[in-house]
Amino acid sequence: MTKKETIIVLFSITLCWSMTYIIIKDIPEGFNDYAYLTLTSGLAGVLLALLFRRALRGLNKKALLHGAILAVLITGNILFEKLGLEHLEASAASVFASMNIVFVPLILILLKKYPSRNNVAGIIIILVGILVTRHASFEGSGLTGMIFMLASCAMMSLYTVVATYFTKETDPILLTILQLCITAVLGFGMWVVTDPGSLLKIEWSLKAVSYILIIALFSKAYAYLMLMYAEKYADAISITVVASMEPVVTLTLAIIIPASMGGSKSFAMNSLIGAVIITIGAIVAGTDFLSLKKESGDHAIAGNEAAVNKAADNEAAGNEAAVDAAAANAAAVNASADNAATAKVASPDSRLRSDDSEPVMSRKQHFLRSALIFVAVAAVFAILWGSINLKEFVEGLTEIRIVNLIPVPAGILFGPPAALGCAVGNLVIDLFYDYGDSVWLGFVANFLMAYIPYKMWYLFAGRALHVHTWKRLLIFIGSACTGCLICSWILSSGLQLFDHLYENLFLTTFVNNMVFTLVFGLPIFIIVTSEKIKTGFSYPEWNMIPDIFKLRERKNYKKIGITLVAADTVFLLLLFVGEINRLYPANSIFMRTAAILAALTTLALCLFPLRKEA
Repeated sequence: MTKKETIIVLFSITLCWSMTYIIIKDIPEGFNDYAYLTLTSGLAGVLLALLFRRALRGLNKKALLHGAILAVLITGNILFEKLGLEHLEASAASVFASMNIVFVPLILILLKKYPSRNNVAGIIIILVGILVTRHASFEGSGLTGMIFMLASCAMMSLYTVVATYFTKETDPILLTILQLCITAVLGFGMWVVTDPGSLLKIEWSLKAVSYILIIALFSKAYAYLMLMYAEKYADAISITVVASMEPVVTLTLAIIIPASMGGSKSFAMNSLIGAVIITIGAIVAGTDFLSLKKESGDHAIAGNEAAVNKAADNEAAGNEAAVDAAAANAAAVNASADNAATAKVASPDSRLRSDDSEPVMSRKQHFLRSALIFVAVAAVFAILWGSINLKEFVEGLTEIRIVNLIPVPAGILFGPPAALGCAVGNLVIDLFYDYGDSVWLGFVANFLMAYIPYKMWYLFAGRALHVHTWKRLLIFIGSACTGCLICSWILSSGLQLFDHLYENLFLTTFVNNMVFTLVFGLPIFIIVTSEKIKTGFSYPEWNMIPDIFKLRERKNYKKIGITLVAADTVFLLLLFVGEINRLYPANSIFMRTAAILAALTTLALCLFPLRKEA
């Protein structure tokens, strides 16, 4: 996982935790801090244990110790924070709670790991931004409260530093399961000791269960699992810097969905100024321009020394290099012969991934797993969201479909069988709701939402399944955008044909699809493609579309594909802009022409054949 990918994953976690505040404020009475900790952590730990049962095979004393230490640090952080809030104003306590941006570097210095110049400068800027944003008043603050809040911050800072070591030695999945389960046990113990009577006072309802499950799934199971993988690749300072962006994310949510933050569309100027300062600090801390001058001088000196050494070594090792080259050529010839012989006997469903580490799954497995996962996720969240009045959170929003994170990454990873699986899964859910003939719109829309990104990925990016480079990251985002546009357009225009008129349906579905694809789908894609997980990726050798125009043999093959993608995206964007801004009536010649051209280019892109060597 590259630094860029790690930042994406960490930002997803920060956004997830920030959005949790929307739900926490509406948790029913009777849930104290320890009840909340016990139920959410316990449910998340049990769920992950059921999903990743194989990870439990690696359980040993070392893994158990690592999980216990992380659980103690999490619980200690919450305990000291609770005690601190009893002695401090909320604004002052929030400033101390943000001091891990200072504590983490200090802990690393004690471990003789020194931050860079950019880290130091960025941390100072972020600290200023936090102070401006919180606008805290320390008048009347007691020393006891400050000590408790600093202890809470120290616990969280230690957690961040220690986790970077533990994830290098223990499976991140197992580590997540252990720390969540042990945290639930510790939380339950404190719950019983501090407020045993509350166990019987909790008013259970479908709404209360929904809140707890959603928090357990997002802020616990997803967030901590992704955090452990990020900790495995990132350093503690980078993790702390991204986490410090929480005020920026919260402000953004308050602007985009004001109903979730109390219904007010206004915000304090100090919050905006502080958010800008924090963003600048994060950029400074995440770059290395302050070290370039020093490093360039070091590189020049090292370069001169290397040149002298290389000249001496070349003369002495010239003959040996020639012999090694001849041996390497012979080995390459033998390897090619072996590979050719192996290829003749390999079956289509036993092909190897690009790293030749694991055989791919069969097409039937791709289809069944995609369909079952789609149905399970859609059903669970349909029940949970159905018990909550979403207009309390986002004014005008009728449904949140977390399942929309699945089609794009599934299509790219597993190809047409996964696209068909997503379509069938959506069909099953729609039939349950009895949407009539319009269920086939969802079938086609979800199939294309997965299938078009699959075509675009292998046309532009080829076999390599990762977003390590900016080019591949942009290809993923562009593929997702086109797929989501097609899905939204089919649903909005198709429902109009069935006389089901919904205001701003094109915009709502597109934003819904893109947000969940980028916020959750992209980080999951990063983790899956960065780790040697047995997913069995599919490749475009399976291409059932006949190449009647012999496009694969043409020299301008790729240009034709790029032209189709560009034309399709442009026509879809014209429809999108025209509909949401009401620039043109739906039945105007312009909109009808754009719709026909979009349909034709989408069909051509679906039929466009992929090369085996893509």
